[in-house]
Amino acid sequence: MSSYYARSIQSQLFQALVLQTLIPVVLMYVPAGVSYSLPMFNIEAGLSTSFVIVTIAIYPAVDPILTMFIVENYRKTIFGQGNLFEKARSSKRQLLMFVFRRSVPLHAQIKSLEQKFDILTQEITLETAEKIFRQPQTLQNIVNKTNMKLGGLNYRIDSTVLNPNILFIGFETSSKGGAGDGPVSIGFAANMMQNHQQFAGGYIYAPQARDTYGSVVGPVLKQILGVVRRNRKDPPQEIIMYFNGVTEGQYGLINEVYSEEIKKTIMAIKADWRPRLMIIATSKAHNERFYQLEKNKAVSNLAPGTVIDHTVVSPVFSEFYLASAVARQGTAKATKYTIIFATNPEANLARIETITNDLCFDHQIVFQPVSLPVPLFIAGRCSQRGAAVLGYNGVFSFRRGENGNVDYDAMNEQYGYSQKNLFGKRFNA
Repeated sequence: MSSYYARSIQSQLFQALVLQTLIPVVLMYVPAGVSYSLPMFNIEAGLSTSFVIVTIAIYPAVDPILTMFIVENYRKTIFGQGNLFEKARSSKRQLLMFVFRRSVPLHAQIKSLEQKFDILTQEITLETAEKIFRQPQTLQNIVNKTNMKLGGLNYRIDSTVLNPNILFIGFETSSKGGAGDGPVSIGFAANMMQNHQQFAGGYIYAPQARDTYGSVVGPVLKQILGVVRRNRKDPPQEIIMYFNGVTEGQYGLINEVYSEEIKKTIMAIKADWRPRLMIIATSKAHNERFYQLEKNKAVSNLAPGTVIDHTVVSPVFSEFYLASAVARQGTAKATKYTIIFATNPEANLARIETITNDLCFDHQIVFQPVSLPVPLFIAGRCSQRGAAVLGYNGVFSFRRGENGNVDYDAMNEQYGYSQKNLFGKRFNA
């Protein structure tokens, strides 16, 4: 590390990332009703020849909350002599923050070690860190992400339809369905944390098949409800589930098979519990394109929050199209939502449209609506994380028997989060 680079870290970057980013996060993370001033913090910083280590803890420092690594010579330090994650776990660290150049290929390895050692991690590229001097929103996004990982809530949605009595669950996979060899990573997310507007998720590996979700619906729902029971006083009165990427040919499967599997799982947990159930299929794999006609007869993208629920929708199912996000470039493609199953067939379509649109505002990191309701958005990210972890570690060690079948139970136990303390937290914020 050059002396100039060391001075740069010690001055501008160090001051901005530590004093402006990490301390506000700690302030947001302390118990409700307790306030701390800056003198109450114990900040330790040490400059090595390869990275700066910053440890911040509420004084007196018993369990440090954050440790940050500003990485330069990663090959010799991060995974060389001694394992940082092993040391961090023994020191009861809650989150490790890494800052490194975009060209440094550490993402898959860091996330794999996060899962293995059950310690939260956050990565910031040096290029992004340097933007915080001129782009306040970049700094805000970093703080928001750290706060979410540590169990915080950045904002609440002023919604009349998102209430604590509804459990929202999303299923998404980054892999395409179809017969083939090898596993598929299926992501899921739900508002299973203490606040009903906080979402967390995970992923599960399953055989690649035309019916992508059928084998995991029951086990995943059981895991989610277990976390909900620990975090909430009362069980939800309604469950709304979104499945993304489902084809019209699978609607019958959802209506007849998935719904029964869900009911069976619910009854196994509590025999006299009968929450209302709704299953919604979502897709962007459609040919419909919608535009807004301006007064001068020019066309533009639909305004965020636009719903279309007549004329072009299914005559059989309750269905609507929603354009929830702002198109940054090109044409915004509305997502199609089809209600496949509902215990109350007379469910108010306008209510479901409002719920779905409001969920698009609950990303918690950026203050703009996203293109999918947040349980699906997070589920998609979880699916990608599962694929990355498996891609880094490899699948071949779990093949057994003459037919080469994969031991999915062993794979999910070793590479998943369901048995980790991080399960039920927004680890992939």
